[in-house]
Amino acid sequence: MNVLHSPEIISALSHLAQFLRTDSDLKSLVRGVMVSLHHRFGFLCVELYVSKNDKWHIQEHIGEKLLLTEDGQKKIISKVHNACMHETIFSGSPSFLCKEYKDLSYIVVPCMGEIQNCAWVVYRQSVRKSIVQQDIRILEIIRSLSGMIVSDWLTSSDTPCESGIFHRPKNLIGSSPAMKSLFSLLSHVVHSNTTVMILGESGTGKELIANALHTNSLRFKGPFVKVNCGALPETIIESELFGHERGAFTGATGQRKGRFEMAHEGTLFLDEIGELSPNMQVKLLRVLQEREFERVGGEKTIRVDVRVIAATSRDLLAMTQSGAFRLDLYYRLNVFPIHVPPLRERDDDIVVLAHHFLQRFAHEYGKDIKGLSPQTQERLRHHKWSGNVRELENCMERAVLLTQKDMVEVTALPSFMNPKQSVVSSHKEEGLKARLEHVESQIIEEALRESAGNMAKAARRLQLTERIIGLRVKKYNINIHSFKN
Repeated sequence: MNVLHSPEIISALSHLAQFLRTDSDLKSLVRGVMVSLHHRFGFLCVELYVSKNDKWHIQEHIGEKLLLTEDGQKKIISKVHNACMHETIFSGSPSFLCKEYKDLSYIVVPCMGEIQNCAWVVYRQSVRKSIVQQDIRILEIIRSLSGMIVSDWLTSSDTPCESGIFHRPKNLIGSSPAMKSLFSLLSHVVHSNTTVMILGESGTGKELIANALHTNSLRFKGPFVKVNCGALPETIIESELFGHERGAFTGATGQRKGRFEMAHEGTLFLDEIGELSPNMQVKLLRVLQEREFERVGGEKTIRVDVRVIAATSRDLLAMTQSGAFRLDLYYRLNVFPIHVPPLRERDDDIVVLAHHFLQRFAHEYGKDIKGLSPQTQERLRHHKWSGNVRELENCMERAVLLTQKDMVEVTALPSFMNPKQSVVSSHKEEGLKARLEHVESQIIEEALRESAGNMAKAARRLQLTERIIGLRVKKYNINIHSFKN
């Protein structure tokens, strides 16, 4: 049986996730993880190992490594693996039998995925291989839940993390190969002032990545300022970015700083950079090159010290070829591109993310929900998640609101996730025209869902005009506001 299907394991993970959201100090949270592994998951002993100068030592431990001898006596084993710890943590397999004591096995899992300067080590009496694989899966889930807390505790001070190490925030979850590759890339750029371009589909968490880059950087004490270039009308975006002087235009009753000034000595995040007009692209290029600008209606040149992180869900290179985006601006922004993988390429993360959102919304709405039923987990794994993590988050919020029991059943998921409710089966009594209209409305709804209710983006996805999309929305009585985040 899959370990995640066990009610006892689901309950234990739920209890731990709730505890990690409390306001306890960092050491208490780390200790709580160890107590949970020892008592709720039944490991003989739990140890937190830390590497310093290529030497491993035990930072924290709970329990004892007890073996039953042939005559029934208990024997305590102290240090069975210190000499081979370094070799163990970098090997391909995380589980080992102790060479000296054949009845004792231990599992080593790095606390933060790719970051291998600390690790959980847990012990059991030797068990079947299937049990060991279940233990490994449990530890990987707990690593996703607690990795950032362990990191914060080990490095707790007013200085950013050590060079070359990327510390994930609690809400940036993932241990799939695609996310490990992403975190490895981030570790190379966190301490530089290099301009970063974050590429990825809508809903993949590009803003979370930008925020994590800022909090890990040497600018972490400075401001993190966000601008959604696609949400601002052309008439005000220049004023938003660069500020304006009093009387610069009708309604400018006073001087106002722009986002570039507000982000001085910090980070400016320009989301949906591909939506900028050609005129604004020219002005942005100058700021990136010279780090200076003038407010709208002003003559004084203002210099700023800002790190720029841009993001887009569009193919900017293709836009340069069509003339919609300046090639020189593209190369200025695309110094260090980072691709955020879509959720469909993160199979290992789907259920873990679903549990994360489940616990968050259950706490928010005051519900006692322990987990997801096996059927629900399977349905989540097989859904294509065209709206990515944002779609999963919205799906779990809806499921929590509809769930009255202690487990989320498949009936709480949206109807479009039910493969049995196909167009042919549910509309087989209708004529061809009605069936085609139903298919068209579903396609438009899916495009709006992927675009978070933005009709202009939905139109581009479907290669239609915004006017045509508007007419179809009206024809099929689609509530566009239900798709907005």
